[in-house]
Amino acid sequence: MLKKNIPSEGSRIDDTVAALLESLPDAVYLMDTKGVILNTNSLFASQLGKQPQECIGANIYDLLVNEVHMPELAVYHREKSEEVLRTGKRTVFANERDVRKVTMSPVLSAEGEITRLLITIQNIAEQKRIDRELHKERALKTALLDTIPCSAVILDSDLQMVVSNQYARDMLFGKNENREQHVDPASFFFSDDMALLKEKFQNTLKSGIDEYSEIKVKPHGSTQPIWMMTHTRRVEINGKPCAVSIGIDITERKLAEERLHQSKEWLDEALSASHSGIWEWTPGTNKIGWSDEVWDLFGMERTDEKPAILFCEKVVHPDDREKIVR
Repeated sequence: MLKKNIPSEGSRIDDTVAALLESLPDAVYLMDTKGVILNTNSLFASQLGKQPQECIGANIYDLLVNEVHMPELAVYHREKSEEVLRTGKRTVFANERDVRKVTMSPVLSAEGEITRLLITIQNIAEQKRIDRELHKERALKTALLDTIPCSAVILDSDLQMVVSNQYARDMLFGKNENREQHVDPASFFFSDDMALLKEKFQNTLKSGIDEYSEIKVKPHGSTQPIWMMTHTRRVEINGKPCAVSIGIDITERKLAEERLHQSKEWLDEALSASHSGIWEWTPGTNKIGWSDEVWDLFGMERTDEKPAILFCEKVVHPDDREKIVR
C-alpha cells in the first residue's frame, strides 16, 4: 500500500508565508523575538550570498556579525527590535550614509502577544539620488529667483505666499527678520485694496488670462507704502492652480505723477484766479495747445474740436489770418 505524504498545517502556513514574502519587491524576513529567522525571501538571502533555506533558523544578529562583519549594526538592530517588542509600535530607520531603509513591524499571535517581527529592507539609493537632483534643481531655481532685481512670488488660491525670492522677502519681512512663507495677505496689502485684489486674482486663476495691476504694498518697518506694478500669471503646482506674480517698484514714478498732478492743480488755480491763460503753438506741426482758461478769455464754449482750427477760424481776426499762416 502506498503512503501519501500529507503536509501538516504548519508546513502549509510556512509555504504560504514564503510565497507571500517572495512576492514582495523588497528584501524581507520574519524572525522571532530572539532574532531567529523563521522565513525570508530571495532578495534578502542574496544580500548575504545565500539561498532562503540557508537563512532560515539562523540568528540575524550572528549573521550581521559573522557574514556582514558589522557588529555595530547588529547591536543597533537588536536595540530597535527590543524597542518594537517593548512598545508594540512599528519603527523605521535609515543611516544617512546607508542606502537602505529598515522597517520593523510587530506581528501579533492569536492571543494578542508579539511573537514575531517582520523586517523589510528597502533600497533607497535611487530615491536618494532623485532627492539630491531635486535639491540641486531647487537650489538653482532659488538662486535664479534671487538674482532677479524685482519681487517674485508664487501665491496659492488663498493668496498665501508659497515661494518668494530674496527681493520680496527683504521688502516684506526685512533683512534681519524671520521669514515665514505662509503669512496673512493683510499684513502687506492694504485693507481697502483686498476685495479688488482677490477678485482680480481669482479671475486670473479661473480664466488663465494674465493680469497687470498697480498696487500698494506695506513694506516691513515702514509707514510709507511702496507702489508695485505687477504681472500675474496662472501656473499649476502639484495639480493645484497657483499664480506667479512679478512686481516692479514704481514708487518713484507714482510720486512724480502725484507731484505733476499737484503742480497742474496749483497752476490751474493760479490761472483761474488771475483770469490768465496759457497757449502754445508749434508751427512745424500746426498744433496748438491751451489751458482751460483760454476758452473763457476768447468767449468760446469748450469743444472737442482741435484748437489749431479754432485758433484761425474764431480767434484770429480775418485781416490777420494770412500773416499768422505765413
